[in-house]
Amino acid sequence: HLPDWGVRLGHGDPDRWCKAEAVAAGLVGSTADVIVVHDGDLWSPGLAVAVAEGLTRRAWAVPHRKVYRLTREATADVLAGSPLSMRPAAAIPGERYERVHDGFLGGGIVALRRDLYDRIPLDPRFVGWGHEDESWAWALRKLSGQPWRGEDRLYHLWHPPQERPSFTRGSDESWALRQRYRRAFVAQDRTPMLRLLAEV
Repeated sequence: HLPDWGVRLGHGDPDRWCKAEAVAAGLVGSTADVIVVHDGDLWSPGLAVAVAEGLTRRAWAVPHRKVYRLTREATADVLAGSPLSMRPAAAIPGERYERVHDGFLGGGIVALRRDLYDRIPLDPRFVGWGHEDESWAWALRKLSGQPWRGEDRLYHLWHPPQERPSFTRGSDESWALRQRYRRAFVAQDRTPMLRLLAEV
């Protein structure tokens, strides 16, 4: 879709998934001024607009508003070459989409300048499923303001769910770290968030 963009794959340890480590691996040797942190099971047609337009207005940008979670069968169709743009405008539960829901900031796809990522990176202390994306969004919002946000879709390919203690919570350690980010975000000044990032 974007042949003139440099695409780099960052792989993490499959036995102890850490998104920050995967992103760091993908950045090795990169000289790009702008980076897009992009989960491998997602796509948004609005990505180029988020970079071209969004980053001229704000420090960071996300292309999507709604997340469309494809079924296993629809994912197989896409991987076989069926274009995502052929999907119907409305969700059809049980046929093409498992569900449609609001996306949250920090999750899935985020475009930003490299120097901003160097100052406000993903936290490598989040290991396993959950909480790194929302915590990163709180840090970015606290220290660099609200993002530019597009209205496009985010398509999520089906895959078996990661192991986790519950549907919405990761490990106790990750949850406790997430709570620290939340408290730093709602604090009246930037100092608690800066201290939290200084630990990384």
